[in-house]
Amino acid sequence: MPHYAMSLPHAPGNAPKAGDDRFRQAMTASNIGMAIVSIDGIWLEVNPALCALLGYRVDELRGHHYSEVTHPDDLAISQHLV
Repeated sequence: MPHYAMSLPHAPGNAPKAGDDRFRQAMTASNIGMAIVSIDGIWLEVNPALCALLGYRVDELRGHHYSEVTHPDDLAISQHLV
């Protein structure tokens, strides 16, 4: 198995693309809160701006469902959009 398959979230045998690094750098450096969320609503990646906005650390968001930090009045709207 290639060395990069062990360290990056890519399918085995698929080399990471140059755009992956640029996207990750842009997301990390952005002043706009951004996240990558699974189809099930689980935070997969969050950037520092989103953490600052919500008042959570990366490890407190990653792996949790977005509804855990969504105001109850907004849940029906956000669930409809997901």
